Amino acid sequence: MLYQTNWLDIDYEAVFSTPMFKLARENVEVLSIFYQHLAPQYLVRPSDMQASGGAALSDVKVKIILFRGNGVLEVAVDKFSATFNNAVGEKDVETIKNGIATSLSALAEWLPTITYREHMIRVAAFLNLLSDSQTAADDFLYNLVGNKMVFRSEDLGASKSHFGLKAEFENPEEKWIVSFDISRSWINDNMLIANSRAIYQGDSAMKTLEDKAAHIQTVFNSFLTTIGLETKE
Repeated sequence: MLYQTNWLDIDYEAVFSTPMFKLARENVEVLSIFYQHLAPQYLVRPSDMQASGGAALSDVKVKIILFRGNGVLEVAVDKFSATFNNAVGEKDVETIKNGIATSLSALAEWLPTITYREHMIRVAAFLNLLSDSQTAADDFLYNLVGNKMVFRSEDLGASKSHFGLKAEFENPEEKWIVSFDISRSWINDNMLIANSRAIYQGDSAMKTLEDKAAHIQTVFNSFLTTIGLETKE
């Protein structure tokens, strides 16, 4: 079945090998370094930058808001995270990759010896099925997995049933795991939500951010093709 990607939500997380205790006394300095790296490329206003602290070490954070709230970069004592919503098209994806790469460069300037225990990329893809059916998402998932079930909706006291698909793939030698969760959208009966999560250990075969991004895209596209979904050119 053909589909078009309406939009993507993308999260990236890099977990530090050891807690960055320095952040408690250098959070404003980290904010300054991030600003120097980001400002030449993106609009970063004073109101978009936050440095916070508290009694607990977990309260110490640096946060930068981008793209009118659609992007959030955050440095905590234990990890760096980036969240981007409503990405549309390859240009937006490239902008997101560049923003993450720029952030990792800023972290490396702040602490050149920084190492990571693992990296995680989460993608939520909102896929519009190109079908005349008013229940295309349910039909697709029923044909994929629902018709293999031995029970009926009535057996459970329900009038309708909706199915989904979960799968996980692992390569211990290359030290990565990718999982998928495909479900119908509650917003639009012609839409599927394809959630994927890729975890790469710090010494994974996918060394660079570009390696990881290319890998998750390849696995994601291959998985969708395998279950019978093809993107419209």
